Amino acid sequence: MAELSPPVIKTSSRPGRDLSIVSAAAGFFALALLLGAVVAGLGVRNVRLAGAAEARVTSAHADAEAVARLSSSFSRLESVALEAVSLPAASPQRTVAIAELAVREEAAKAALAEARTTLDTGVPATAANLQVVDDALSTLQTAAAASPPADAAARSEVQADRRAAEAAVDALSTTAAADAGTAVAAAAEVTSANRRIFYSVLAIGLMGLLGYIAVVMTILRRRVVRMIEGAEKLTDGDLAERLPDSGSDDFARLARAVNRAAESQQRLSRRLQDEAEKARMGREITEALELVDTEDEVKEVVARVLRDGFATSPAELLLSDSSRAHLSVEAINEALPAPGCGVDSPYACPAVRRGSTQVFPSSSAINACQKLHGRPSGPVSATCVPLSFMGQALGVLHVTGPDGERLSADQVDQLTGLATHVGARVGTVRAFNRTALQATTDGLTGLLNRRAFETRARSLLRTARPAAIVMADLDCFKLLNDAHGHDAGDRALRRFAGVLRDSLRGSDLCSRFGGEEFALLIMDSDVKQAVVVVERIRTRLAEALTAQSPVFTASFGVARADGLDLSEALQIADRALYQAKEDGRDRYVVADQPARDLAEWPAEPGEQQDALVAHEVWRDDDPFGGSRPA
Repeated sequence: MAELSPPVIKTSSRPGRDLSIVSAAAGFFALALLLGAVVAGLGVRNVRLAGAAEARVTSAHADAEAVARLSSSFSRLESVALEAVSLPAASPQRTVAIAELAVREEAAKAALAEARTTLDTGVPATAANLQVVDDALSTLQTAAAASPPADAAARSEVQADRRAAEAAVDALSTTAAADAGTAVAAAAEVTSANRRIFYSVLAIGLMGLLGYIAVVMTILRRRVVRMIEGAEKLTDGDLAERLPDSGSDDFARLARAVNRAAESQQRLSRRLQDEAEKARMGREITEALELVDTEDEVKEVVARVLRDGFATSPAELLLSDSSRAHLSVEAINEALPAPGCGVDSPYACPAVRRGSTQVFPSSSAINACQKLHGRPSGPVSATCVPLSFMGQALGVLHVTGPDGERLSADQVDQLTGLATHVGARVGTVRAFNRTALQATTDGLTGLLNRRAFETRARSLLRTARPAAIVMADLDCFKLLNDAHGHDAGDRALRRFAGVLRDSLRGSDLCSRFGGEEFALLIMDSDVKQAVVVVERIRTRLAEALTAQSPVFTASFGVARADGLDLSEALQIADRALYQAKEDGRDRYVVADQPARDLAEWPAEPGEQQDALVAHEVWRDDDPFGGSRPA
């Protein structure tokens, strides 16, 4: 009943990452949002750059259109001015030309103003060209309005200014067209660059997303593999294995659930192991007790169980005697001093009186058994389990321990089981012994009955050892019964049986053969030694009779038994017995010899020598432990 060692729990040394499905999804969406924000930012930037490029292109086109209008207005002004310069001063055509010139001049000035507004006058070349056109307008106006009309030199100067203005307008047109082309090319480049950046960022984002997914999947796979390995160990019976359950993710929750299931299974397994161990010990105790036939062997088994199962606890077995009036210590835990229970009768024990296990945590408690007080070892705890068989108290198992330290529930159960088995076996052995005694003994005298005598005698005679058979019969027993009653006859039989028991050795057999007839088998003796025993019986019978008891005698027939069949030897001894009866009773007859009493035998010189030898054996080497007859 040894206690099982506590289990060793093995936990993986690799802590689990705190990675749940929710956190993985959150990370995935965070990365997606980041990529979306980057792409959106690039898109906004691209839109802005494209808008700026488009505005620049629009501005360039506006510049070109302004320069074109300026060029057209200047050309018409120039043609009207040259026409007016060439006409006579007083001619109506000149007047019309001057009026139209004024209109053209206003249109040209408006176109110039628009050009000044549209074109970037911060560029020196543009400003210079515009100034040239402005000067040319002033020259044309002056020359057209002059009276008289300008001479050839003046017209030549006007022509020069006109050409300079045309060159300036052409330069402005070229510049505007170049700016428009540059703006369009820049816009296209910006759009292409933004597209390349967008796709690059998108590719990098996708690669990052795939990398994140790969990392997450790797971590998830490792966690799953570790959980599968732990689960396989648990299913293989290694209930001490524990999955890593640190963190708060889904895997940690699953691991904790599996670990709780493993702990529950481990507790169940330990409980089953404990029950299996108790069942095994119970079977071993039962088998051990079934193999024993005597109370002494039962006590040996109990001593071994107390030594092995309660190695640290003083323990003892107290059993009642056949009268059930006294208790005595019959077995102890030999590894420790005996507890020393002071109970001396079954019903002086509280456990026996109550018929149930009694546990006393401390002998100093007021409700503790009084027999626990005053122990030499001081205050103790105690557990007492009664033994019984078919409702009859047989004894108690008494186990003590340190004060305040009671036995565990499992140990109490084991002690109770031991008491049950021991009580059943002791009761069975005693019942069997009683039955066997009743089957083999005579109820009146307590001697072997005829059947038991014959069985044991045949077994002894098969050993070929020397032996003598004696048949004895009470003389005139019917007259004794008639004169004094059957009770006196029963007392005479019991007294004679007691004399026989006192006169024989333990190796000899003595039985009531039937009625008032008795049979004796004296082992390791010849006929002469058997005669000595017979005379001792006659002498002790005479001494046992008192004045208050009826006087009776017995006759004996003696025969050699070794080398003969039991039936044959009994018949020879029986014939000798009848011969003794016929010769006057109160004597013995040795088979094949005349009947005589000890005073008459032996009468011849040779027989006198034999008697002397017999008397010497009686005196100096009596194998039966008796005294010389008077």
